[in-house]
Amino acid sequence: MPLLIAFLLLPIVEIWLLIEIGGEIGAGATIGWIILSAVIGGFLLRSQGTQATARVRAALAQAGPEGRPDSAALAGGLLDGLTVVVAGVCLILPGFLTDAVGILLFIPSLRRVIGRVLWNGLRGSSRMRVYAASGRGPFRAQATTVIEGEYRDVTEPRGGNGDSAPPRLP
Repeated sequence: MPLLIAFLLLPIVEIWLLIEIGGEIGAGATIGWIILSAVIGGFLLRSQGTQATARVRAALAQAGPEGRPDSAALAGGLLDGLTVVVAGVCLILPGFLTDAVGILLFIPSLRRVIGRVLWNGLRGSSRMRVYAASGRGPFRAQATTVIEGEYRDVTEPRGGNGDSAPPRLP
């Protein structure tokens, strides 16, 4: 229920802020700020998202003693990537409040603090379960299924009737 209230109040607060701040700085500056923040958000989302993806891949590549990746490093990389995506979306969305949240989430130290708080909350929650697949156990890779079949080329040779229509199947 609190999430629904937040989704209902956010546009109202954003419109109010756009009117108030837009009245102070002018319509052109407000529109310029919205466009600039969207461009910066897209750029930061792309660059920092790539870095977050690299950290997750590195965490997956490092196997622990049982051949599994380090769950803390993997969770940290995933939460970092999630906050980068949320920050980028906040900057892309028009509005001053979402821009402020997006700018704050792009600060790496603040992202780590938020990630730790989220991880500790999720880890203690009874709603979350983490399962990792490895080469052993019930999640091991299954043999590839091969399906045999026959085919017939139904395209007409070039220089035929001069028709450029695609071939029809019989």
